[in-house]
Amino acid sequence: MSTYKGIKGFNVQSIAGDTKATGVAAGVWSSGANLNTARSGQSSAAQSQNAAIVFGGNDGSVTAVTEEYNGTSWTEVADLATARAEASLGRGGTTTSALMVSGPSTAVESWDGSSWTAGTAVNTQRVNTGVANDSNSSALAFGGENPPGFSALTESWNGSAWTEVGDLNTTKNAGAAFGTPAAAIYAGGQSAGAFDKTESWNGTAWSEITEINEAKRKQGSAGVQTSGIIYGGTGTPEFIVNTEFWNGTAWTELANLATGRFVGGSGVSSSSSAIFGGGWAPPHVATTEEWTTAGVTDAIINEGQVYFNTATELLKFTKNVLGTGAWASGGTLSTTSLRRSGAGTQTAGLVFGGSEAVTATELYDGTSWTASPAVLNTGRGKAQQMGCGTQTAALLVGGRASTTNYALTESFNGSSWSEVGDLNDAKFYSFAAGTNTAAITAGGDSPGLLATTEIYNGSAWTEVADLNAVRTGLPGVGTTTDALAIGGEIAAPPYRTALVESWNGTSWTETADLNTARGFQGAAGIATAAIVAGGDLGPPGLTAVTESWNGTAWTEVADLATAKALTASFGTSTSALVASGSVTPVQAQTEEWTVPQTATNVTVDTA
Repeated sequence: MSTYKGIKGFNVQSIAGDTKATGVAAGVWSSGANLNTARSGQSSAAQSQNAAIVFGGNDGSVTAVTEEYNGTSWTEVADLATARAEASLGRGGTTTSALMVSGPSTAVESWDGSSWTAGTAVNTQRVNTGVANDSNSSALAFGGENPPGFSALTESWNGSAWTEVGDLNTTKNAGAAFGTPAAAIYAGGQSAGAFDKTESWNGTAWSEITEINEAKRKQGSAGVQTSGIIYGGTGTPEFIVNTEFWNGTAWTELANLATGRFVGGSGVSSSSSAIFGGGWAPPHVATTEEWTTAGVTDAIINEGQVYFNTATELLKFTKNVLGTGAWASGGTLSTTSLRRSGAGTQTAGLVFGGSEAVTATELYDGTSWTASPAVLNTGRGKAQQMGCGTQTAALLVGGRASTTNYALTESFNGSSWSEVGDLNDAKFYSFAAGTNTAAITAGGDSPGLLATTEIYNGSAWTEVADLNAVRTGLPGVGTTTDALAIGGEIAAPPYRTALVESWNGTSWTETADLNTARGFQGAAGIATAAIVAGGDLGPPGLTAVTESWNGTAWTEVADLATAKALTASFGTSTSALVASGSVTPVQAQTEEWTVPQTATNVTVDTA
C-alpha cells in the first residue's frame, strides 16, 4: 500500500558532525591541546598539523624548552643548548630535521629528531629573522633586526655553509615567512611600525608583490609560495585575530582565530592544515589552535541539504547566508567619458559608447580594462543604462549625439558590433534589460519625457504597455517577462522620483519606492534582487547612497566611495560594478560591489 511518506518523503542523511565547505577559503580554527609551557617568541618547525615542534621562547624568562605535538598532545623533548627567544620566525624545518637560527648571537642549532647540536653560525646576527627551511641541510634566512636597525640581508644554507644572496627590497623584521629555500614569501613585518609590504623569493632575487590587507608583524604562517596563510600578529588592533589567504595572486581574509596573539609557533607547509601554539595575548599563553579544511572523507556542505547530526542529535539545514556588502576600487578605464553603456558581470564586463559620440569598447576581466578593437558603428552617449547582455553578447539601444536622437540598435558578438532592428521611438536616457536577443526598454527622453515600453525578440522591437509614469534617467533590471523600472527624473518639482514599477510581461505595477528619490543612478541585478547606486538628487547634487532590493523592500547599504551619476553599471545584487561618472573632473575609475556569501548549517529541530 502506498504511504504519504513513500510518495512525498525523502531520505535524510545521518552524519557524525556537520557538513563542511571545500577549499582553503572555507577553513576554520578549532581548539587543540595546550602547550606544557605557556610562552611567546618561540621558533617552530612542522611537516603537518599532527607533527610539529616549538623551541625556545619566553615564559617569563628566556627558555630552552622544546615541545613536540602529535595532533593530540604536546610532549617535552630535548632542550636547546642555549635558551633564546624571537630568533627565527617561519618554517624552521620538520620534527625530524630543523634549525634554530640566530637570535642574540650568530649561533645556529640543528635538530635531528631527538637532540640539538651546534651548527654552522650565520654570517650576520639578527633577531626575528624570517626562515623558510626544508630541513637542517636546506634553509633560507632573511630580514630581521640587527640592532640598531632592521635588515634586508638574505642568507642561504646548503648543509655546509651560509652564503649571502639577494637582499630584500625593504629592510624589515618579524614578517610572516612561508615556503621553501627556493620559493618563499615574506609578508608584513616591521620597519617603521607594522606594515603591509610583501615580497616573493624565486631562488635568486626578491620582488615586491601584492600587499596584505592588514598591516601587521609577528604573525603565524603556513603554506607554500603559491598557497599560504598568515594569521594573528600585532598592529592595529594590538592583538590581531585575522587570517589571510594567499593564492599566488591576491590576499583574501578568512576565518578568525579565537584568540588574538602574536609570536606563537606555526610553520606547517600547507595552507589547508596549520597550527598556532602559544604566543603573547597577554600574558604568555599555552593555547593551541588548529586550522582545518574539509578532507576527502568529510561530508561536503551543499546549499539546501537536510541532514541529521548524530553527535549533537540535531536536524540541520544548509542555507546561503549573505554578509555585509561593500564597495572597493577596481580598474581604471582607458577612455574617460560620461554616459557610457555597459553589460556583463563584475569579472567579465564591457563598456561602450559615451558622450558625445564615443565609439570605443573596453573589456573588463575583474582587475583591469583593455581596449577592444571592436567599435560601435555609430558613436553616442546619454545611454548609460541602455546596454544589456554579456561580455560576448551585448546590446546597445538608442542614445544621443549632439542634437540627434537615435532609434539605432547595435548587437555585439564578442568581436564586432552590427546594426539590428531599430526602436520604434528614437530616445535617450532610457534603460535596456535582458539579453541581446530578448530585451526590454522603457521610459526615456525623445525630447519630451516618455512612458513607452518596447520588447525586442532578436530581430525587431514591438511596443507594449506603457509605464504608469513618464520619466527619464531611470535604470532598469530584469528580463522581458520580469523587470523593474527604478526612480528617474520627472517633469515637475521635485524633478526626481523614488517610484519603482514592476513588469510582469504584460503590464507595469507600482511597487515599493526607493528610500532616496534620484535619477541617472547605476543599477544591477534582477527583478527580485537588485541594487541601485549613486545618482543625481537634483539640488543639492550627487549622492553616493546605495540601496538593495530583496523583492519586497529597499534597504540602504554601504555607500559608494565617491558620489556620482551617469555611470555604466552591470552585474548582480551581490557582485556588481559601476564605471565612470559625473564627477569633476569626469571619472575613469571603477568601483566594485561585493556581498560575501557563506553556506551555513542551521538547526531545524532541537527536539
